[in-house]
Amino acid sequence: MRKIAYAIILLITITSCVEKYWSNIDKYEYALVVDGFLTNGSEPALVQLSFSSQINMQELIPAIGAELTITSETQLEIPFVETEPGIYKASDTSFHGEIGSSYQLHIKLPNGKSYESDFCTMPHTSSLDSVYGKEENQKSLNSNDMLSGIQFYVDNHTTIPNDTIYYLWRLTQTIKYRASFTLDYTYSGEFIPFPNPDSLRTCWLTTPVSQIFIFSTKLYDNSVIRNFPINYVSTESKALSIRYSLLVKQLSISKDAFDYYNTLKQQNIEQGDFYSEQPIQIRGNIVNVANPEEAVLGYFTVASVTEKRVFVNRPHLPFIFFECKRDYDLRWIRWSQYTWPLYLTENELGKALGPRPSCFDCREEGGKLTPPDFWE
Repeated sequence: MRKIAYAIILLITITSCVEKYWSNIDKYEYALVVDGFLTNGSEPALVQLSFSSQINMQELIPAIGAELTITSETQLEIPFVETEPGIYKASDTSFHGEIGSSYQLHIKLPNGKSYESDFCTMPHTSSLDSVYGKEENQKSLNSNDMLSGIQFYVDNHTTIPNDTIYYLWRLTQTIKYRASFTLDYTYSGEFIPFPNPDSLRTCWLTTPVSQIFIFSTKLYDNSVIRNFPINYVSTESKALSIRYSLLVKQLSISKDAFDYYNTLKQQNIEQGDFYSEQPIQIRGNIVNVANPEEAVLGYFTVASVTEKRVFVNRPHLPFIFFECKRDYDLRWIRWSQYTWPLYLTENELGKALGPRPSCFDCREEGGKLTPPDFWE
């Protein structure tokens, strides 16, 4: 009875100290989200507009039908065109930012609301000297196991002495990979030979790297950066299985932009722990012209850029990514749980069934059958 009494007292104490926490996120539902970049590089200015969704129903809601322009301090005005839902590009593809000049983004939505950014000045550029990878072992994010892979690094320097430089690196990776099997037959009640069995096996897939890589020389006397770690690619995926390419864009950004991305990076880290700092919605440099108190998310970044691309062949490391297994028991193929047509391969043991179409068709994993123009 004494133990029961202690348990009841403990339960009452615990429940009396717990209060429900409801974060003030209602004002961020269906808020405008702006992801805009203007550089002095070869690519046209690009802005992605969307609306935030409910926290329990995360989805991309593109903001379509908007009118966008960029104006400069010299009264230059560049309109944008919507190339995909919510994706806007400068109509004049020859327009690029100039170092030392200031630019402002203007947005008008179909509902009549108007938004604009601060005037943002393009900083001086810094040289991206090299991008390279080293074979390293790192701890898995999902367990305590050590993974083999390649850690990529950058070296750079600036020609502006005694000046603080703020860096943001944006990365895009392209992988060449293969499906597990050649597609020799399809089955829809009968076995039908497939022409060019190897034609669907090899693909190239290009995706952005979602991590945020930033650095400031504020606390450093030396303006040279050496061995700064960026993307790590492990052997638990197909990324390194044949050939891998990493495009590194080094952006010189303003202090305000650096502070924004630094806060965004910290929030992404903190959200992994329930008892860490509560997540916040980070407001950038975009405001509603008529109602500055309206919550607007995202940032219009004006930056000078230098870039390099690196290629890496398959390293001599152990790979642990999933490979499809053959099933030679075709006696029950007519009553298979998989949707027809079924895909089959063939070798010295005869026809074999794979568990899914991606085992035979590399496009099922998102890739394309033709290499990109830059591929070597």
